[in-house]
Amino acid sequence: MSANAGPVSSATAPAVPEVPAEAVTPLIRGISVLLRLTEADGMLSLSGLERATGLARSTVDRITATLERMDYVRLDGRDAVLAPGLMELGNAYLSALRLPRLLSGYADALMALFVAQSAGRLLSRHGVTVRADGHEGDD
Repeated sequence: MSANAGPVSSATAPAVPEVPAEAVTPLIRGISVLLRLTEADGMLSLSGLERATGLARSTVDRITATLERMDYVRLDGRDAVLAPGLMELGNAYLSALRLPRLLSGYADALMALFVAQSAGRLLSRHGVTVRADGHEGDD
């Protein structure tokens, strides 16, 4: 749902997935609020959140107040807006992936290709040709 989309009726509110017995229902509700805000490009009115999540207004108010104290949401009048603190969760995930280690081989190969292509363009600008075997000239 985007911020420009019309209101969502409670009949079209997302169905709550089957929740296992060991699940923490308030956590599921809080994440649902964050997901609906994400789908709405980061900002949605509190009444819009109520409609989008199917939660009671008092529940939406408590969840957004809690998320605001955690710096995951900022309340701006009647709107809830995703806040920078939420990036900590994404950054923790990216950090756990160890992306630099996983991608370093690819980055090295890409850099070598870039350097070789750049060197080839530079040499050709100066009239130097390089054969496929790396030697200069046309032989």
